Amino acid sequence: VDRLGERYVLMETSIKMYSCCHLIHAGFDGIKELRAERPIDPDEVQHIRVSTSTPSLIAHVGVIKRPPDVLAAQFSMSFSLAMMLHGYDCWWWDYQ
Repeated sequence: VDRLGERYVLMETSIKMYSCCHLIHAGFDGIKELRAERPIDPDEVQHIRVSTSTPSLIAHVGVIKRPPDVLAAQFSMSFSLAMMLHGYDCWWWDYQ
């Protein structure tokens, strides 16, 4: 209730479309764009190349290949993009 009625934080608030690190979201959008062009069979995908100008993308979410738990899965680009390829929407319950 600090400064209730004086300070409004709506512009400081964001809504995440997926239940994972925000750095992975652009990769999901890319997969969705590709799916809009044609169906994707996950078994035909050999690799996904993600280009970025954000060093933290590689240093944090790019290094977790085999997440040992739910939290690590939500911070693993490899795992999350694989989930999206296999038809998951990557919402909270998809990671459970």
